[in-house]
Amino acid sequence: MLSENKNNRDILFETFRRKGLIRYAPITVLLMLLILTLTVWQQSEHAKAKLYQDYFDFRTREAVIRIQQRMGTYVQVLYGVRALYDSSYVVERGEFRSYVSALDLAENYPGIQGLGFSLIIPSDQKTSHLASIRQEGLPEYRITPEGNRNLYTSIVYLEPLVGRNLRAFGYDMYSEPVRHEAMARARDTDKAAMSGKVRLVQETGKKDQAGFLIYLPVYKNNSPHNTLNARQTNIIGWVYSPFRMDDLMAGIQGELADDLDVEIFDGNEINSSTLMYDSDDCGEVQVLQQGSVRESALFANQSIQIAGHNWTVHIRALPGLYGRLSAGNSWPILVFGFMFSALSGWLAWLLIRGRDRAQQAARKLYAQFVESETKLLAILDSSAVAVAWADEHGVIEYANAEFTALFGYTIEDISTIEEWSLCAYPNPAYREKVVVKWETEIARAMQDDSPIAPMEVKITCKNGSVKDVVLMGSRAGRRLLINFNDITARKQAEEMLHAPT
Repeated sequence: MLSENKNNRDILFETFRRKGLIRYAPITVLLMLLILTLTVWQQSEHAKAKLYQDYFDFRTREAVIRIQQRMGTYVQVLYGVRALYDSSYVVERGEFRSYVSALDLAENYPGIQGLGFSLIIPSDQKTSHLASIRQEGLPEYRITPEGNRNLYTSIVYLEPLVGRNLRAFGYDMYSEPVRHEAMARARDTDKAAMSGKVRLVQETGKKDQAGFLIYLPVYKNNSPHNTLNARQTNIIGWVYSPFRMDDLMAGIQGELADDLDVEIFDGNEINSSTLMYDSDDCGEVQVLQQGSVRESALFANQSIQIAGHNWTVHIRALPGLYGRLSAGNSWPILVFGFMFSALSGWLAWLLIRGRDRAQQAARKLYAQFVESETKLLAILDSSAVAVAWADEHGVIEYANAEFTALFGYTIEDISTIEEWSLCAYPNPAYREKVVVKWETEIARAMQDDSPIAPMEVKITCKNGSVKDVVLMGSRAGRRLLINFNDITARKQAEEMLHAPT
């Protein structure tokens, strides 16, 4: 039998030599092995990139939800203050102070600058109003900015009335366009309304922060406000809260804050004038549009609406995020694959130079070949990505250690693709659905000469557990090469994130 195989090889070699084709054999071998190496490396890189992307997407959703939840909580605080007015004929200064003090803003609501009430004052009542407030023991009280207007508003209550907040006492917010728009919107809709970016009057000129305010209208007790006209007629003022952005966002992302750079822009425009918050405090806009020069490939822009006003949240990954994942290193596949390809091409060249010389060096070179192949397979076995391939007859020729660790099956358990399907998809209906779709994708990829499109499936492991997996495949010569990317943890995290609380 061995003698017959040797004779067949001799005849084949001589046929190629006579036709002059044998000289192209080393290049052919080199190119085929390089293609195989690049295919495995690209699949490994794709799996690693997808792992990073999935984790970044999860962290992005988490960051946005934290912002929305914090702002939703603060809006509810304003509704609580309005309830105080709804339940009282008159809210005295001491009563307002006691209510806010009981909330313990600094401890329970970090970032909130205070809670206040802005009173509407018709121009013909300004003099009597000033006298009334001054009689409360506040002789320096006045409405700012100065000037004659048809209508005034004044911050008559603001707690805690210490430090920066003293600068806001008596300020007519309705006289400033950005605040005016939010106050009018709150009045007309009977809903909380957030202003655009402003400079708070509390700022002193040292380490100023971008600010904004949220307003909630207060109407006369026992007066209707179910129509626009009734709301505009019966409003008496607004409960409101001012916010300084850096104080508001401090600690909101928790212990993993260093993984992400979070930038918040007022409205839908992204530029330095609309920048309200930058977590890395670099003092300039880092990101902006897709296609810009960026140090991080992972970034996202999301628009969120809070109290009727839009913010654009830009998030990009920082080096800390990559360090939290163990995605493995695919470069050894490329390095040793190129080494193996070059060695194989060199071997073919030596064989063609002369059978006599090749036969003399064959044993030594074959040993080197086996060693290189062993190294390559060792790399694949130590890869963080599950890999398997099958020949054109559906016989599974190879499955690395990660494949067995992930699913529990060895090649002895599933020697063919058909046996694999029976084990991995025990439900006949689901198996038929998966097999048909997979074969369709393979046919499409072969027709278009493209990689097989990723496909998400549920695979039953040898121990009976079920894993969510993304299949990614490609043709490498006669082999069908398949990567199995385990996304079970991500699926579980998403289910927990979206589970009702």
